[in-house]
Amino acid sequence: MNIIIVIFQLFIITLVNCQTCYWPDGKSIAASYQPCNTTTAQCCYNSDPRHRDFCFDNGLCMSRLRGYVYRGACSDPKWSPESGCARHCTDVDQDTHSPVTACGMKMCCGSVFDPAVVACCRSKNTDPDSDVDGFWWSNSTLSNLETCPKADQGLARSDIIAIIIGSAAVFVALIAWIWPQKEKPQTPIGRLRKSLGNIVSRR
Repeated sequence: MNIIIVIFQLFIITLVNCQTCYWPDGKSIAASYQPCNTTTAQCCYNSDPRHRDFCFDNGLCMSRLRGYVYRGACSDPKWSPESGCARHCTDVDQDTHSPVTACGMKMCCGSVFDPAVVACCRSKNTDPDSDVDGFWWSNSTLSNLETCPKADQGLARSDIIAIIIGSAAVFVALIAWIWPQKEKPQTPIGRLRKSLGNIVSRR
């Protein structure tokens, strides 16, 4: 019983430390993304130690390999304002990440070759909260993405399968411990020995 409890606790700890991250549509899972730290739901890309992206405290991420800024994912599927996740570029590319292009101090959602980004960069709109015509970059701090027990491999499909198999194993072990064991059917020799034993005991 003790080993079942230990396995269950380890399984729960893994789920807490490596929470699932979601895209803005609230349904699609962002594989290989993880929360930046334990105080925010903001998620950035983390496939392996060589590609562990940076986190801005304004909710955006920066690619370690390619150096571009992008809107990542969120461990809060509702992307609530208090989650710490990005408040911009959530209406585009809702089932994946969204690159963010800098046009001076103004930021536009999408890649530099996107016609919508070209129009955004040319726009004279000064609304700091507009995603259509760009938003202003806010002063923010860049930090390293903290690791969790499965951070080196990321939450790829193999990790998700492993978690499912682990939870199934815990469930089966609990059922096996709780469910009363039925008496195994005896073989013909076993029945004969039992009958002989009853005859001897009656004498």
